[in-house]
Amino acid sequence: MKNILPILLVSLFFRLIYLGVVPVSLSHDETDNIIQAHSLLRTGKDIVGTWQPLDFLPNNGVMAELGPVINAPLLSFLPNNLFTSRLTTALLSSIFPLLLLYWLTLIGVEGGVAYLTAWLLAISPWHILFSRTALEQPTSLFFYLLSWIFLSRLVLSYKSKYLHLMNFINMLLFTITYSIGFYTYHGYKFSLPILTGILILWHFFVNPKKRVRLLLIIPSLLVVGLVLRTALYSTYYSSRGSEILFSHTLEYQDQVNQDRRLSLAPQFLRQVYSNKPLKLMQNLRDKYVGALNPDLVYLHGESNGIFSTWQTGYLYLFTMPFLLLGIGYLVFTHSQDHLLILALLVLSPIASTIHINNTLAFRSGIYFVLLNIVTAYGLVHTSKQLKSLSKNLQLLIYFVFAFMITSSLSYFCYTYFYVTPVTHANTYFYNDRVIANYIRLTPENQTLIIVPQPRYLYSAITLARSFITKTDIDSFNHHYSPTDLDFYDNGSVTVAHSCKEVQARHYDTVIVSKNILADQGDCAPINKLMDENDLKSASLVSPQDSGEEYRIIGDRLCSEVKLGSFVYPRSLSDYRLDRMGKSDFCVKWVVKQ
Repeated sequence: MKNILPILLVSLFFRLIYLGVVPVSLSHDETDNIIQAHSLLRTGKDIVGTWQPLDFLPNNGVMAELGPVINAPLLSFLPNNLFTSRLTTALLSSIFPLLLLYWLTLIGVEGGVAYLTAWLLAISPWHILFSRTALEQPTSLFFYLLSWIFLSRLVLSYKSKYLHLMNFINMLLFTITYSIGFYTYHGYKFSLPILTGILILWHFFVNPKKRVRLLLIIPSLLVVGLVLRTALYSTYYSSRGSEILFSHTLEYQDQVNQDRRLSLAPQFLRQVYSNKPLKLMQNLRDKYVGALNPDLVYLHGESNGIFSTWQTGYLYLFTMPFLLLGIGYLVFTHSQDHLLILALLVLSPIASTIHINNTLAFRSGIYFVLLNIVTAYGLVHTSKQLKSLSKNLQLLIYFVFAFMITSSLSYFCYTYFYVTPVTHANTYFYNDRVIANYIRLTPENQTLIIVPQPRYLYSAITLARSFITKTDIDSFNHHYSPTDLDFYDNGSVTVAHSCKEVQARHYDTVIVSKNILADQGDCAPINKLMDENDLKSASLVSPQDSGEEYRIIGDRLCSEVKLGSFVYPRSLSDYRLDRMGKSDFCVKWVVKQ
C-alpha cells in the first residue's frame, strides 16, 4: 500500500480541474439529483413532499432514494454552482482507485497488478468522464466497492486480536455501505447484488473455516432481503422497473408477428423459430455481445453525446492486446482470485443487458472497472516476460508504452476540455442553463417561458441562484412532474409547455422554443407583446452553428447592448455564466433578431 499519494493526486487533478465549467451544464438526471438534494436540505423531504430519508422505504421517484442525500452535506454549506453540484461525486471518485487497490490486495491479487489497476483507473477516460458529473451511478459504485472491502475484511478478521469486535464492526459497516450503494442508483438494484453474491460465494468456498462461513449468512440475507424488498414494493420502482426487458412482452409480440409474416415456413416452424422467449433471448444476446464492441470500448465510447468520450474510447486502443493477454492469463492460471475476477467480468454487463437502455458505460460501470483489472494483469504478465531482454530494450519498450499512455490521455483531455464544451453546448441541457441565467439577470421582469419540458427548466432557474432557500423549494408546490402538460409559476416566472396552460396575465418578456413558436398558432401572451410598440426581440442560439434555439420576445435585458449576429465562445471562461453581469452575458450569449 506504499506510494498511493501520487495516484490520489493524479486522480484528484483530472477530476477537479475545470470542474465548474466542464461539462458546461447539468444533464436532466443530474438536475433531478441536485434539486432533490436541496429540497431535502430545506424541507426534510423530496420535492414532491411525499418521501423523507427516515421513511426507510423505497420512493416512487425516477431518481433513487439516497443519491440526493449523499450530495446534501457539501451542498449545505457551499454556494450553489456547477462545481459544488459535482464536487461530492468528484471527491468520492478520486478515492475510488485507492479503494480498488485495497480491495484487490485483500482478496489476494498480487501487488503489481493491484497498483497498476489503480493507476489505470485514475487516468481512465471513462472514469474521468463519469467522475465529473452529479450522476448517482459513480457514487453508488463507490459504496458498493466499500461494502466489498468490509465483506472481505469480515472474512479475514479471524486473524485479529479483537476478533468479536472486528466482526461486529465489519458486519455493521458492510450493512451500512451496501445499503447506501443499493439505494443510491436504481440501475444497479438487480445487477450489483448478483456480483456481491458471487463475492460472498467465493469467500465461502475459499475460506475453509466453518465459523467464518457462518458469518457470511448475514451478508447473504441482507443482499437477498433488499432485492426481495424491492420486488415486493414494485409499485415504488415502477418508474424505472418499466425499463427492464422482461416487462416488454407486447413489444416482443409485435416483433414475433412481424417475423412470422415475413416467413414462408409452415406454421409449426414459425412458432418454433419465432416466439417471445426466443426474441427475448436474442435481445439479451445482442446487448451482451455489444459490450465487446471495440468501437465503444476503444474508439469513440457511447453514441450518446453525454456519455461519449468522442475519441480514444473508454480504454486506450493500444491496451487491447494487453486486455486479451490478461484474459488468457487468468483463464490458464485459474487461481482462486483469478476465477473471481473472471466471474465478475462475465456477469458485469448484466445491468445493461437486462435494461432497454443501451448505455453500457452508465448502466454497467463495474464492467469498465474490471476491464482495467484484466488489462493490468496483461501488462504485468508482459512485463515479466520482458525481463529476458536487455535493459536497453526494456527501457525502450517502457518508454514507448509511457508515450502512448501520455499522448492518448492528452488527446482525450484536449477533446474533453476544449472541444466538448462547444459540441455539448448544442443540447437543450445547456439551453436550460442559458435561459436560467437570463432570468437570474432580470429578476424584476414578469417572464413567460414556453419549452418542451418545463420541469427541467424551472429546476435550472432555481439552481442558477447562489443560495437556494426554502421559499425557492416551496415554489414547486409539491409538484415535480415529467409530463409535458405541467407548468410552474413563482410569481415572476412562469414556465409552461404551451400557451393553453397559461392564465391570462401581463408578461414583460416571453421566451419560447423555436419549434413551439412555429406550432403554437394563436398565443395571447405572445400576441400581446408583439402588438406593443417599440418591441425588442433577440435570440438564444447554438454556440456550435449560431442556429436559433429560443426567441426572446420583449427583451429587456439586452435592449441597450449592441448584439452580434452569432455567438463565438473563445475560451472556457465564456461558459462561466454564473459569474457574468448583464452586459457580458448579452454580448456573449444573446444575438439580435
